[in-house]
Amino acid sequence: MSTPESADAILERAQEILDEGGPRARARFFELVSKAAELGSAEAMMELAVCYQDGAGVKRDAKLAFTWMERAAEAGSEGARLNMVHFHEMGIGTKKDLAKATEWQARLKR
Repeated sequence: MSTPESADAILERAQEILDEGGPRARARFFELVSKAAELGSAEAMMELAVCYQDGAGVKRDAKLAFTWMERAAEAGSEGARLNMVHFHEMGIGTKKDLAKATEWQARLKR
């Protein structure tokens, strides 16, 4: 019986695949990052959000980018919290809301 792979190990493998390059690297990176995000990795959730925002390995989708960025922020990613400020200021995947941007700004660690 094999031990399930940790989210960190999956994320590390995804980065290695991306670094190696190749025609399917972005798609495979997306697949692995999705798996790590589903396992609860805040870092993977943020990477997944960026994939959706940039259309890297997947069709660009601002709403899914917002959803995954918010999940990453709620899971403790400081980078994702900063991105939530930007998403709300610019209306990326959500309506522009400066009050919510300010709320996320207040949640950043000082």
